[in-house]
Amino acid sequence: MNPEWPHEAFRSSSRLAIGSLFLLLGFAVFAETGGDNRAALAVGLNWLGVPFLLSGWLDLLTSVSPASRKARDRGLVSVFWASVVGFVAGILTFPLVFPTPPGALVTYAWGLLILGFVPCIPSVFGLVVVAHSVIYFVNSDGFNNRTTTLVVLGAALLCVLAALGLGIEMFNRPSLFPIPFSPVWSLAGLTSAGYALIALGSWREATHRKARAVVVTPPVDASDED
Repeated sequence: MNPEWPHEAFRSSSRLAIGSLFLLLGFAVFAETGGDNRAALAVGLNWLGVPFLLSGWLDLLTSVSPASRKARDRGLVSVFWASVVGFVAGILTFPLVFPTPPGALVTYAWGLLILGFVPCIPSVFGLVVVAHSVIYFVNSDGFNNRTTTLVVLGAALLCVLAALGLGIEMFNRPSLFPIPFSPVWSLAGLTSAGYALIALGSWREATHRKARAVVVTPPVDASDED
């Protein structure tokens, strides 16, 4: 495992957690106001989350790019790109998720994009967070027991939220209407809890390793330098 992985995992997962939290706040404001009084605030919160989500994705790509040719390293890169493919595939499923006439579908899709709610659609974020959970889980094998538990819990929560969202979307699509008052729209934001657990576990592992390195590093004798 990359020795810098705990630091890199903390950086990427913390940014993903912050971005997802903005999505949750945007949903909460939009649902509370009925999309009227403070809709602009909800849209602003959603779009504030986008840079954090994108930077978290890029950080994750950088951290899994293999310096070696090990099969596991190459596999994790493939898992990351699977998350990108899943995101694109989720957008392409709009006609299935929103069975409306083509003209109305285009208007609906643009409305979601402008409002910043595209990342909240389960078929868009579902496969993405599952892929992320796999990467964080696999790379936690060198962590100590306590920090591994936090990462595993966070990864499991991401998978549960993704499965719940995809299940609701698949079997009960009308619950997605109207935009976005159904609780299903909050699931993408709730992934912030999973990413936060992963970030906490990674941060604790990084600080643990730093403290251990200080303990095991022998002091330099001044006479030796002479």
